Amino acid sequence: MNKAISVVFTIILAVALPIAIVLTSVQLVAFNQGFFMKEFEKYDRAEATGMDRDQLSKVAQAFIDYLSLQKDELNMQVVVNGRQRLLFNDKELMHMDDVRGLFESGFALRLWAAILSIVSIAVVGLWGHTKGIDGIARALAWAAGIPLALGAIVALLLATDFDRWFVYFHLTFFNNDLWQLDPSTDTLINIFNEGFFADAAFRILLYAATAMVVIFAASMAWIAYSNKKAPKNQQ
Repeated sequence: MNKAISVVFTIILAVALPIAIVLTSVQLVAFNQGFFMKEFEKYDRAEATGMDRDQLSKVAQAFIDYLSLQKDELNMQVVVNGRQRLLFNDKELMHMDDVRGLFESGFALRLWAAILSIVSIAVVGLWGHTKGIDGIARALAWAAGIPLALGAIVALLLATDFDRWFVYFHLTFFNNDLWQLDPSTDTLINIFNEGFFADAAFRILLYAATAMVVIFAASMAWIAYSNKKAPKNQQ
């Protein structure tokens, strides 16, 4: 029975923990104005949009406030090529409302994933086949090791054909075609080009992988230490 508990809750942990970590990594990237500005400079968004650095900085902050649910209004007055105008049209605003909905769902999912992770760790530690820190370390090693392998596959797929998977992402998470924007009429696609999203995706993977490596390494180190100490404790 204890072994079954360990297996079941290790599987739950292997699903919930990566979700919590990946969604936290998304937040660290999506709400980082410094990242926005570096990307805008890298891809010369000032030239593409007709907005100077100060305007783009305000736009970046507006997106952060909107997607983090701090403000409900995204549209704003900006100066484009020397003329003041509203930043987005109705189609762009409707698409961003869909995007905000994804972030809201992500916040809720991350909370539940974090709760499940904590519960799983507690159950394994208290009632698992191997109790205490030893059992927790073994569960965490599996919960971090498997997602690391899967993450490497995801990174390889994105690196070989990001455009294809970017389209699949939109087809999966949006039930309309509002995301299909026209650079000649829509400002949103000129602010956030595909290169921006590719860089964001790889940074998210990097953050998540770093957290997983730390968890995996710490768990394996404890397991090695525990195995080394075990014979002495048995004497």
